[in-house]
Amino acid sequence: MRYFIIQTHLNVGDSSCIAGDEANHIIKVLRKRQKDIIGFFDKRGFEYKAVITKILKKEVYITIIDKILSQTESNLKITIGMALLKEKKIERLIKTLTELGIVSFMPFISKCCVVKPDKEKIKSRVIRWKKIADEALKQCKRSRVPKIYPPVSFDEILNGSETESTKKIICYEEEKDFFNKTGHNLSETNNWFIIIGPEGGFTEEEILLAKSKGFISYGLGSRILRSETAAVAVVAIIQFLYGDMGRTSEKNFRSSQAV
Repeated sequence: MRYFIIQTHLNVGDSSCIAGDEANHIIKVLRKRQKDIIGFFDKRGFEYKAVITKILKKEVYITIIDKILSQTESNLKITIGMALLKEKKIERLIKTLTELGIVSFMPFISKCCVVKPDKEKIKSRVIRWKKIADEALKQCKRSRVPKIYPPVSFDEILNGSETESTKKIICYEEEKDFFNKTGHNLSETNNWFIIIGPEGGFTEEEILLAKSKGFISYGLGSRILRSETAAVAVVAIIQFLYGDMGRTSEKNFRSSQAV
């Protein structure tokens, strides 16, 4: 069953109208008809089954027939602070990290960043990043879309991470202490804040500043990884060690009556 995004929070029996790109895809690409069943995510943690009740030229009318609390969301809340990359790289990265289950993506500018933000274009770029996250959400059947922030300074990233319940890690290519679970006895936590540096790497001063804010510096192995590769690798490692990757999922759907 194909899934789409609905912007409102609904209950069983409620009716709604789908318009815009989603309606166009339902009508012209999938060629759905009245009485067909389609799925929706509301980006708040719920998924729905709906029956098409009417199709107009640019609108699809539906009625909700089932609502469940999605089981596709990770138990971890992972925020990625990512040094700003070139446009195509950051777009691919947002798509992949959305699939891996991050909850927030926060780009930043550090001393060795190759890319500098264009103030006139950044608003449109953030809008595009959010659209890419939405598309990835539908593809991997997530029910919550990650928050995508506009670029900020490195200092702002560090200051924005200051919560006691969060495990804070900064990946540094010069670090000889590699990240692993058993070697560091990392405490169990659902909240993670991971910082990945730019193509030019971090300076020693930036690493020291991060450590003063409670970050632990780790390497990711003996090879130098591209920034986008490091981001994907560390999220996958954390999801495997602490999250829901590689574990047998339990059926914990709520029935529509219980929601």
